[in-house]
Amino acid sequence: MSASSDFNILAGLEKAAVEEILRCESHSALAEQWTQACVRKREFYPHALFTFFHIPAIEVVPRAEPRLTLGGYTFARLAGFDRVAAFTLHTDSRGKLSHLTSFMDDDGPWPSQVTGYEVYSMKGVSKIETAGAEPPPA
Repeated sequence: MSASSDFNILAGLEKAAVEEILRCESHSALAEQWTQACVRKREFYPHALFTFFHIPAIEVVPRAEPRLTLGGYTFARLAGFDRVAAFTLHTDSRGKLSHLTSFMDDDGPWPSQVTGYEVYSMKGVSKIETAGAEPPPA
């Protein structure tokens, strides 16, 4: 990411994707963990972005099932791209919110800049957030 505004938009994309996954899953333990989550680190790879979370008060919030993967039906149209981003949310071996995996649905490279997006789900189809430039038509 070259500019701080691009980084902020990407953080918004991550937040919107996690919240859409949790809305579709109605998973109360993870929803409660999410209220306390902060980004621990991000790892960029040619074909994916991994966002790792830290839950400061994990001892006092409910835990989810260990090694759980949620998502696979939450997507984002990215401004300026014909491809669609997809997202999965994961827990670790202790049932703690671990990370969000973001990748392009055609296994193409993850974009170096995201200037706008529209997050939607194919499970209970809904659009929850649009930011930045207008996304490409569906």
